[in-house]
Amino acid sequence: MIREPAGAPAPLRGVVAALVVLLVLLLALPVAMTLDRAATAATITRSDPALDPALLHSAVTIVLVFTWALHLLVAAAAVWFVIKSLQGRRWARIALTLLLVAAMLGSLNSAGAGPGYLWTVVATTCLQLLILALLWLPPSVRAFFAAHRAASSAPDHAGRGA
Repeated sequence: MIREPAGAPAPLRGVVAALVVLLVLLLALPVAMTLDRAATAATITRSDPALDPALLHSAVTIVLVFTWALHLLVAAAAVWFVIKSLQGRRWARIALTLLLVAAMLGSLNSAGAGPGYLWTVVATTCLQLLILALLWLPPSVRAFFAAHRAASSAPDHAGRGA
């Protein structure tokens, strides 16, 4: 009989706390953009001065819909990958890593949009780096995933295997 690996180590549980703060910040940006449509319009005008003023309202709506959809999608995926990582799923740890790296690269777009968005870029990047460090650096986390991998690759008495 194969012994099930122990529960998630403290650094991996720390990912949950960091994720909660990250989610608040991820959703704070589209909230701020929605509440201050004039600032969003000014950012769009700065990035495309030749934009027909008659199209500005539509452009703001498109940017807001895109920003909300993207941030909600990233938030939902991050939550799913963290849940699965807490269950010892190696694929989820790798997927979360790729998602966070992609999000950091994508935030460069926000950083270039103007100083009004820099607060969210700096804060989310710091949290994303913290989560990545907690996912990969602590020996207890590496041992946790190794134990789950070993347990899932060894056949048990029920005939389950790799």
